[in-house]
Amino acid sequence: MHDHLRTVRKVIDAYPGRMVVGEVWLFEQRELMPYLAADELHLAHNFVFVRLPFTATAFATAINEFTELADDDVWPAWFLNNHDEPRTASRFDTGGADGPPDGRGLERARLVAMLLLTLRGTPFLYQGEELGLPDTPVPSGIATDQNGRDPQRTPMPWLEPSTAGPGAGFTTASPWLPIGPTAETLNVASEQRDPASTLQLYRNLLRLRKTRASLRQGDQRILAVDDGDLLVYRRTAADGDTLVILNFSTENATLDLNTMTGTRNAGWTVAVSTHWVRGDFGPLSGTLTLSGLEGVVLI
Repeated sequence: MHDHLRTVRKVIDAYPGRMVVGEVWLFEQRELMPYLAADELHLAHNFVFVRLPFTATAFATAINEFTELADDDVWPAWFLNNHDEPRTASRFDTGGADGPPDGRGLERARLVAMLLLTLRGTPFLYQGEELGLPDTPVPSGIATDQNGRDPQRTPMPWLEPSTAGPGAGFTTASPWLPIGPTAETLNVASEQRDPASTLQLYRNLLRLRKTRASLRQGDQRILAVDDGDLLVYRRTAADGDTLVILNFSTENATLDLNTMTGTRNAGWTVAVSTHWVRGDFGPLSGTLTLSGLEGVVLI
């Protein structure tokens, strides 16, 4: 396999501006590293990351482990949704690892979206995650995948089915799999009009990432992981620090900004919040209180 990848890499390197990413289906990050040798893949999808439980500790541990294992010239690739894995809005719709659904899957999906789009590395997005789509129930009579992956493969709704018909703007014909029951509100047209929508959250995060070198290329240091609920990390580059604070708990959390070693303790401004309504966008100093399942990016 590695000889084959080196051959592929030689071909790709003959064409400037190209890159190779591998769907390396391994579940130990240590085993990924040989595929990221300088003469093999540029990037490798991380299946450890996509299957982590919803805790700050789990994500911090995996991120730190990758950093410790990787050579200096290895660049991470992160994803949380794809055509094989249940969507984050569904798989995180639980109050615990084995708990019943609690209806807060979309909030958790928005929180990990902020994580994905502010980490050092290249984020990969899957159609519909920017709308906060959950898995779609697919009747057994029309299922097409024997491994049960149809729920995350259904078409993305572009318009309200009530006006565009059952194809929801994806098609005027009958789609091969059904449009989800959430399509009336979770569709592109509706979310474009809603400043608090998940689509607008993704756009705000991507816009911030594009304009801040610290989020595209900067160093990264995890500053705090509090009882598995609060994850804090700093991105640093010539344009200054960016501080990311994620509350994995459903309860409010208060953070003392003065304890964040290596960061300034005053003058922070909330650039993006996963919760649209905030009364204290900045400048901040002292303590910051986050609502349950809220994340903020401070600049």
